[in-house]
Amino acid sequence: MIVDQSRAAATAGFAGVWLGQRDGRDALTTLAVAGRQVSGIELGTAVVPSYPGIRWPLRRRR
Repeated sequence: MIVDQSRAAATAGFAGVWLGQRDGRDALTTLAVAGRQVSGIELGTAVVPSYPGIRWPLRRRR
């Protein structure tokens, strides 16, 4: 889904796509996948946890 959205944004002429950490989805990994498949657009993250201890509440919620 993010790959398709990133590709559509690049085609529409947007300069970049930003993604935050939410719903248990790791923003850095998700953007890495998009960056590998979509060229010509900048990718950025909002605030993301920097170590596994912070991510624990997201995992517990599942």
